[in-house]
Amino acid sequence: GLCLVLGLAGIWRSRRPSPAAPAPVAEPVPPAAQPAQTLGQELDGLHKLTRVDEICLEVGRSLIGLVDPRQGAPLLERVTFLRRHVAGQFGYVVPAVLFRDNLALRMDEYALRIHGREVARGRVKPQGLLAFGPEDRLLQLEGERAFEPTYGQEGVWISSQQLEEARKLNLLVLDPVSLIATHMTETFRTHAGELLTFNAAVELLKQPVFTALQAELSYRGIGRVAIWKVLRSLLRQQVSIRDLQRILEGLLEMAEEHTPHESLVEFARLAVRDSIVEEFCGGELGKPPQELVLWRVPAELLEHLGEASSQQAEMMEEITRVSERMKNAGHQPLLLVTPEQRPALQEVIYCVPDTRALSLAEIPDWVQVRFFHS
Repeated sequence: GLCLVLGLAGIWRSRRPSPAAPAPVAEPVPPAAQPAQTLGQELDGLHKLTRVDEICLEVGRSLIGLVDPRQGAPLLERVTFLRRHVAGQFGYVVPAVLFRDNLALRMDEYALRIHGREVARGRVKPQGLLAFGPEDRLLQLEGERAFEPTYGQEGVWISSQQLEEARKLNLLVLDPVSLIATHMTETFRTHAGELLTFNAAVELLKQPVFTALQAELSYRGIGRVAIWKVLRSLLRQQVSIRDLQRILEGLLEMAEEHTPHESLVEFARLAVRDSIVEEFCGGELGKPPQELVLWRVPAELLEHLGEASSQQAEMMEEITRVSERMKNAGHQPLLLVTPEQRPALQEVIYCVPDTRALSLAEIPDWVQVRFFHS
């Protein structure tokens, strides 16, 4: 098979055996002349069998040309770009992506795996374009209907000859490479906490600027493992760790020995609260106040927070309902609670798409707050 490391882009590996050329007839070698495999070589081979790929994109037969260098591989360059994009936005380096064909998939299907577990799947037509937008406009196009997994919208597969017609209808049109790359980017965003390994965190912390901070934190009992766990939690909550110095300084300023993990995460969030809020309102420190639309969760709704009860199920139904109403009104679903309530609420809203929890302490002075009425 073909195996190729392409810098930052990833690795291509085929599961199908390639035809071998006829081997020339050779004189038999006496057993004593054959080099014996050392124990180290044997163990190295066994270790390779036990490794699990951090990220692997599997493709069906008709999509092989998108990732095979011998056929152009347009997706490889796009993956390099999206890894840089994620690094710039979230502050960590996405591991190299391994590409592999999988004949168990449909010909036009792809599947993304993280640490061996499938986390995303989709279908694209290698020679088609997907147009999506308002339903009344899609009805004016002829083509196979499809569901776009990243944006969660219905679309229509069209040919390149229909592109001008789709543009006149003001529809968004994406090619197969853009569709897969967008799906991968969103998956990397939502699974960022899983992708930051301990070794990757250690590499971030190796920078000389963090040496003194790490020494002081270690003196307080906050070692590299504790810092790694905090960074993973921040990424899971869609908080960028790009300003790592401020995060570490926030821990140093407020944390003490034996501080619980949940409190360490809250301290880190407070240290970068300006950047957290800026994402939602588009404002910047020192510029005119920006408006932030929040839903203040009623106290009575939070009474059973953390309990495995029917009351908590009702709370989740209400949060889901309000979140959908906020999205329909054009707002990012943001829930406002007290600093003490935020960690527990955060744990239960992971299953509510695109919904975030903010505490009162995380709202900077330069932001104007407007409450959403449910």
